[in-house]
Amino acid sequence: MPVLRNAHHPASAITDSVGTRYFVAVLAACSAEGATYPFDLTKTRLQIQSEVAAAKHGYKMENHGMIKTAMGIARNEGITKLWSGLMPMFQRHVVYSGSRLIFYEQFRDKFKDENGHVSLGVASLGGLAAGSLAQLIASPTDLVKVQMQTEGRRIQQGKPARFKNCRQVYKILYAESGILGFWRGAVPNVQRAALVNMGDLAAYDYSKQFLMRKFGMADTLGLHAASAFTAGFVAAVLGTPADVLKTRLMNQPVGPDGRGLLYRGIIDCLQQSVKNEGILALYKGFLPLWMRLGPWALINWINKAVSRVMSNTLVRDVAEPVPIIQDSVLSRYFVAVLSACVAETVTYPLDLAKTRLQLQNEVAAVKSGLHMEYRGLISTAINISTKEGVLKLWSGLLPMFHRHMLYSGCRLVFYEQIRNLLLDENGRLSLGLSIICGATCGAMAQIIASPADLVKVQMQAEGHRIQQSKPPRFSGCKQAYTMIYNKSGIMGFWRGSIPNAQRAALVNIGDLAAYDYSKHYLKRHFAMKDGILLHTLSAFLAGLVGAVLCTPADLIKTRLMNQPMGPDGKGTLYKNSVDCLIQSVTNEGFFVLYKGFVPLWFRIGPWMVLNWIAFEYIMNSIGGKPF
Repeated sequence: MPVLRNAHHPASAITDSVGTRYFVAVLAACSAEGATYPFDLTKTRLQIQSEVAAAKHGYKMENHGMIKTAMGIARNEGITKLWSGLMPMFQRHVVYSGSRLIFYEQFRDKFKDENGHVSLGVASLGGLAAGSLAQLIASPTDLVKVQMQTEGRRIQQGKPARFKNCRQVYKILYAESGILGFWRGAVPNVQRAALVNMGDLAAYDYSKQFLMRKFGMADTLGLHAASAFTAGFVAAVLGTPADVLKTRLMNQPVGPDGRGLLYRGIIDCLQQSVKNEGILALYKGFLPLWMRLGPWALINWINKAVSRVMSNTLVRDVAEPVPIIQDSVLSRYFVAVLSACVAETVTYPLDLAKTRLQLQNEVAAVKSGLHMEYRGLISTAINISTKEGVLKLWSGLLPMFHRHMLYSGCRLVFYEQIRNLLLDENGRLSLGLSIICGATCGAMAQIIASPADLVKVQMQAEGHRIQQSKPPRFSGCKQAYTMIYNKSGIMGFWRGSIPNAQRAALVNIGDLAAYDYSKHYLKRHFAMKDGILLHTLSAFLAGLVGAVLCTPADLIKTRLMNQPMGPDGKGTLYKNSVDCLIQSVTNEGFFVLYKGFVPLWFRIGPWMVLNWIAFEYIMNSIGGKPF
């Protein structure tokens, strides 16, 4: 519905509709993605190292931290490689970021209480549902992104390049696994999306409302930044484990039959990761993931400010204020995608560092006695920048854009739609419902976008493979998609989709539910206005919750996606996510599940801050209603 402005505000020339909000969400996400993408690539590199393949083939652990990983990529592969895979990430946001926001808002609006508030439970439920649905749609782009993010690593390992661009990755994935291969790792990807959206959507939404109610914060940059920061933390905590599993499943090689050679499924990936690396392996890449979300939301706000200036030039001489764009589900979908892409670009290196940390020390490394080359977030980023080139920190960014085109839009739209159905008479959503909603939407969105996540993991791990003197598997996003399809068929794109969906569900508890609940809680109890401070606090809380909840699933997802595939198309390292969990914990201890936690949290936090600030301001500048 249009948002009326007072006499001091210029009338808008575009209607605040679902389509407008969708478009703004996509635009903001893409802007944030471009700025924070190196964090995501760093996270992926950290997550995929020391996994089963490394153990079997004698790879050494080269990424020891987020900064070292980023520096290593920049140094050895070139600084531009830090944005490798960015194109599929843009493609992802076109589907994901817009969909998840529209879904979430529609859901939330149905369950607001008489005061227009939504409970944390409903916000979480909306975030889960929105994130899951959006990710399911955008999964192919995520797969391509992962493939591109890991390609630089493969080349550094002496392996031949598999592709040169995003288009080739799509072709390779299709040739290897067929159309269904694009959804390899879709399950953990959806789980991850559900969890992330609990923090990103629900946590941001709730934090924003909370700060406005309890602290009287205005709907300004401060409110949005605070809510986004909170949401990013929640999402990082919740989604890291699923992100790890998703990354490994998506990055694993595929056999002639289109099945993974390292993991048989999400359970096998989880078992192997926990058995060989300990439970903390599930939180590999946590820091870059959280650090990525903060800047991600910040850039979204910058885009919003630009949009505000542009909207002021579109004043119409009419008595009644006219929104710039109709506030529809479609517009919110596009805005969600845009915001996600912007945040993704800024924080992507943290994601790649997280991926590298999560992949090392897994079953393959244990079996082959590989050296642990990644020791921490900063060390891993520096290592990648130094050995692979700074741009390698953004390897796999393109499939991430592909993912956001499906995931970010779907999860938000799903969440809003579900949330609107569960609002009480005061327009409020309980914490329980918010959590359920965020997890559900995140999982559904991740299932859709899982293929893109798979490609992203493959690309993020490629640089590490090259450092190990392995021939490159592809040279671009398109080749990664083609390779996956040729090896595993269409279903191969959903390799690691179960832990990915689990991760998405957990992340969205922080991203959607935690943010949503924190935002409205702060607004109700502290009278905070809907501004930058409220958004920042809500996003921060959401990011922390997301990172804590999703790191284990993220690790399992990363390892399942990254394991090589046998001739039968099955993973050679893990039978499924449970097997991956067991193997990881058995061989590396319980805390292996939290490998990459710091980079994941560092990435999710800034990511959510950038994403939510951008979304809130873009919607506000075009006359749309806030999240």
